[in-house]
Amino acid sequence: MIGTLIEDPAGTEVVLVRSALRDHVARHTSAMIRRRSLLTKVGQSIAGRLIVVFAFYIVADIGYGGWYFSLYGSDPTRFLFAADMVVAQRAAHGRSVSVDLAENRRATTPFEEFLQSIADKDSSINFSSHFSLDIASAYWELRGHKGAVRFYDGGRADCPRRDRFPCTPFGSVRVLDSQGSTAADIGVDIASLPDPSSAIAARAAIADLTAQLKQRRIKLEAELADSAALTRNAWSFVDFLYFSTITQMTVGYGDIVPNSSIIRLVVMSQLVVNGFFLLVVLNFVLASPLFASPPREPPKK
Repeated sequence: MIGTLIEDPAGTEVVLVRSALRDHVARHTSAMIRRRSLLTKVGQSIAGRLIVVFAFYIVADIGYGGWYFSLYGSDPTRFLFAADMVVAQRAAHGRSVSVDLAENRRATTPFEEFLQSIADKDSSINFSSHFSLDIASAYWELRGHKGAVRFYDGGRADCPRRDRFPCTPFGSVRVLDSQGSTAADIGVDIASLPDPSSAIAARAAIADLTAQLKQRRIKLEAELADSAALTRNAWSFVDFLYFSTITQMTVGYGDIVPNSSIIRLVVMSQLVVNGFFLLVVLNFVLASPLFASPPREPPKK
């Protein structure tokens, strides 16, 4: 038994026996705890450093992707794309533009019809403000004989004054038909419109919004009719983030290639930065105590 009180054969005294086994176990356990504590601290230190390096690595990847995208925006001829990739991207972007154009037309038509319905000076127009405890339901309304237009301020709870429009730059404008059904409902930057605090101002705000929608429609129609514009606008930031990632990982599929000296210089700088990060990581890993050789014991004499 370990660490117990036993009586000697003579029965004259009790002694505390500490066995050699207990001493050995205690020393072994203490050594294991010290080694485990050291490994934990070293591992945490290396993990923290590697996480920081990896974060910089990701930031560099995203930063170069944004740089490539801005360079492409200033001059699209700085990059070349694979032919089949161009066809697919142009078709996908064309479908997206067609959907946006259809939504724009559906939103613009009710506004145009409402403006025509109140264009007559003799037409009946009623302007009113509607406030309630439910801030999201507060709106300003301009009603004609064929429907109404409501301006919603976005329902911000911290609006300092409920009698002042707008109190937040984000809101929506809704067109109602004569039956009270929603004909159009669009999100809009309320701050870009005239303050609809009266019937005249509300009419001006509706006319301004309708003009913005028409300008957007004209732009979409022109882009849809121009194949070069569809191709130029088919590439987004995600595509150049992809190019940055395959460059940084030294993969190089060849579907997107530099076509100017400026882009080649940027690519070279990214590869240099990537090499620097790899050297730093290898230095952290190989120089850590986890990979260090155990000290040699001196030869016994």
